[in-house]
Amino acid sequence: MMPLHLYEIIKATKGRIIASKKNRIFTAPFDVPSGDLCELVIRRISTDTRDIRKGDLFIALKGEHFDGHNFIKKAVSQGASAIIASRIPKGIKSTRPPIIKVKDTLLALGDIAVYYRKQLTIPVIAVGGSNGKTTTKDMIAHILSKKYAVTKSPRSFNNFIGLPLTILSVDEKSQYLVAEVGTNKPGEIDYLAEILKPDIAVITNISATHLDGLKTPDGVFKEESSLFKSLKNHAQAVFDSTNKGLKRLAKYAEYKSVTFSINGSSDIRADRIKVSPTGLRFAVSIRNGGHYDCFIPVLGSWNVKNALAAFAAVQHLGLKPKEICQALKDFQLPAMRMDKRIKNGITFINDAYNANPVSVGLVINDLSGMKTKGRKILVFGEMRELDRYSRRFHEAAADDIARSSIDMVVAIGPEARYTVNKLLRLKPRNKTVFYYATVDKSRPTLNKILKPGDTVLLKGSRANALEKII
Repeated sequence: MMPLHLYEIIKATKGRIIASKKNRIFTAPFDVPSGDLCELVIRRISTDTRDIRKGDLFIALKGEHFDGHNFIKKAVSQGASAIIASRIPKGIKSTRPPIIKVKDTLLALGDIAVYYRKQLTIPVIAVGGSNGKTTTKDMIAHILSKKYAVTKSPRSFNNFIGLPLTILSVDEKSQYLVAEVGTNKPGEIDYLAEILKPDIAVITNISATHLDGLKTPDGVFKEESSLFKSLKNHAQAVFDSTNKGLKRLAKYAEYKSVTFSINGSSDIRADRIKVSPTGLRFAVSIRNGGHYDCFIPVLGSWNVKNALAAFAAVQHLGLKPKEICQALKDFQLPAMRMDKRIKNGITFINDAYNANPVSVGLVINDLSGMKTKGRKILVFGEMRELDRYSRRFHEAAADDIARSSIDMVVAIGPEARYTVNKLLRLKPRNKTVFYYATVDKSRPTLNKILKPGDTVLLKGSRANALEKII
């Protein structure tokens, strides 16, 4: 983070100073920076007392399961130089360090990020979409990092807390910012995009996700596509050309667009795709710009599309196609995305970070097409947050499994029962099906039936924690 004076933060948040006198705390007006407040410099902002450092500004956030106001004393004891809070907890009798009172600490964090973003002169890239956000964001950052200093969202810092903290982590050395933008209810992307104001916005794809909050597939499209609404006329939109809705949206927009696809009509496309145990080989064709052979040492055929999205984004920044393909040769997937490991002769492929109808269909197809020594076993958790569409999509997964060459399914979690019941009705030949309510209940059976040579693919929502099986 580049230094900010405390009075800048007060100005950005429209906060008010809390003062103390004779063991009494009261709100004091703050109009013109003066005295110690003028001199106080903030070099880091923290929302978690577990990693707070001396000199940090601590923002007391309130969530469903925690309230940062209960940790203000701890933040002070660990050396916080200032506090932002919406209330003063009992027992606080002094305002050293200074306390800034705001109506909503979460919105205050966003307001600081807005102020900070206005100071940045580096290109900002936003990555949104229903699937592949984190992987595509990491690919873009990986490619750029071969030549430039890049700040990127850690893990999946893509919400009201994570995105502002990502922006605030940009320092003087940063030459690019690559940020992930996520959502699970209407209006979130609109708010985050207004904070981020990207120069390039990538939408990886749009599919049925977070239906408990976004309600319908149309609701998902409206929410995800709102990322492009923040783009100005100098900006660039990157999206899959097969999405007709996004094509219509971009047709009359002021911003420019670059499209990607597999074997389709687009600016950047892939063909001659070959999937092997060591990775993905494919050819990239650029409209009026030649053909280039690429290789990524990762599993998951869908990662070709993620690579195309990254390719489209960074090529706009002036990187040459050969440089991009060269950079992808040593790319590694984020944790729990097609993470391959061998235990006791059993090959586990852990793709258990999350699950939705599109990603589940893709892993079923990939597992079915793999050449393996032994059996192909799918450990299938639930697809959460599908609301009234849950049964439909879990039963659709059963149809895909029935048509596949998967030998065994171990389904885990209440929603996955829809998949099991449909499979029992379909009675596909040469398939064994088990069902368990939890991972712990599945372990005795898995310990008995798994044997060397088996390939086990784990796929389910984060709440299932399927990785415990490995």
